[in-house]
Amino acid sequence: MSDKKTAIVTGASGGIGAGLVEGFLREGYNVVATSREANRKLTTSPSLVLLDGDIGKQQTAADAVEAAINNFGTVDVLVNNAGIFPRSTTATTDEATFDEVYAVNVKAPYFLTGAIAPAGQGAIINLGSWIARLGIPSALYSSTKGAARPSREPGQRNSDLPACASTRSPPASSALPIPTEPTAACTQPSR
Repeated sequence: MSDKKTAIVTGASGGIGAGLVEGFLREGYNVVATSREANRKLTTSPSLVLLDGDIGKQQTAADAVEAAINNFGTVDVLVNNAGIFPRSTTATTDEATFDEVYAVNVKAPYFLTGAIAPAGQGAIINLGSWIARLGIPSALYSSTKGAARPSREPGQRNSDLPACASTRSPPASSALPIPTEPTAACTQPSR
């Protein structure tokens, strides 16, 4: 096992998630990175475990925690970054899209939190969205970001980072490698 801290980052196929993985690795963490589609652009490292799968499935969440425990002995940080932003309006959203968006945006953080909660330690960071407070043509995404926010376990920290964030490296003095600067172009949430 390792003496280093371990982070699980969901939605690491690109954008913010991939940036977080790279930042955690630079800061000396072990990382389990989940994504629906394999991201082979991430740094190859003995401190990195890539887990491909649908994070909206409870088994994938359990697999991520198991990978962290089996490979590194602990989970110190969970970053629930994965998210789906549907392109449909409320009137045109079908049931399959509704179920998929809720599975990734609400069920995944819920079951991942439940899987690591028995350890009773560590930080859980749910990446939120300012869209949760707005009326937009698709209330589906807003409702999922609002639904994920109140499900806190003791010791959990919630982040309400904007969906438009830099994936550039934070200053070396940063305690956690979380993007801090807005960019002109938004990144579609990873899943």
